Amino acid sequence: MMDFIKDLAVHILGVAIGGLIAYTIARWQFEANEIILNRKKQVLLKENVHRIHEELKRNLEIIMELKRVLQQSNNPGVDVLEWGAAYVDSFSFFSFKHLSGSSFHVLLPAPLEKCMFESYSELERLQNRYRQTIKAHHYSLESHRAQETENLDVANMKAAINEVLDKLETNINEIKGFSV
Repeated sequence: MMDFIKDLAVHILGVAIGGLIAYTIARWQFEANEIILNRKKQVLLKENVHRIHEELKRNLEIIMELKRVLQQSNNPGVDVLEWGAAYVDSFSFFSFKHLSGSSFHVLLPAPLEKCMFESYSELERLQNRYRQTIKAHHYSLESHRAQETENLDVANMKAAINEVLDKLETNINEIKGFSV
């Protein structure tokens, strides 16, 4: 009977120790998989931030070209404004929307996310402002509104372009400085 109890105790102890060893090995594997998954997420997040940075730089180039053309004329005609509308409509929001719709946006540091959001908000605001100015310009042509009012609308739009240009340049430099 003593041998039976001794064998039973050895078997129970062996199963307990084996279970602890198996649990430890499984935990190491889960932790290793989690580390690998986090590294992959970091790489994808860096790629997304880089794409957004490049997209914002292209949008900045569009604004600079728009500013250059509008500065050449104090009173741009309908053709110039329509050309500018095509330029403003070519702003790209794809990378930002892609990141916003993914699970990676929660991994962004709050200041970086704020900087990106402000940049794209400014671009949307400029798009809307430009469209409103074109509508006002068309209305003024139809209703023979005073030339001074029309010039004021265009001057305000040029000021808005300069403001967005400055903010975008600042935000692009800030985004470039972040390490994710």
